[in-house]
Amino acid sequence: MQGRQFSVLPLMSQQPKNTLVIFQILCELSSVRKHDLAQRVAGNVRAELARVRMSQAVAATYLGISQAAFSRRLLGTIDFNLTEISRLSELLNVPVGDLIGEHAKVA
Repeated sequence: MQGRQFSVLPLMSQQPKNTLVIFQILCELSSVRKHDLAQRVAGNVRAELARVRMSQAVAATYLGISQAAFSRRLLGTIDFNLTEISRLSELLNVPVGDLIGEHAKVA
């Protein structure tokens, strides 16, 4: 006994014509959220560095990256990775959540 064969063509023709547009908007929103998160983490790290009066050079050395690479992270042009965020929380003696969260501590 052979199974019934179905064609996906009728189903595809029923898709809204703006599916591609919707997909592009969702991708753009995802990118914006990622950019916002990178900027928030960078801002929180800058605030914590200022609070403890620590230089970029000291933090960069602790992470094992160049001061220029650390500066790009502080500007938000490159994301901090999870290991870097974890190590920074140890160095700055703050919970990881303070670096990722909405607001860093204010001195």
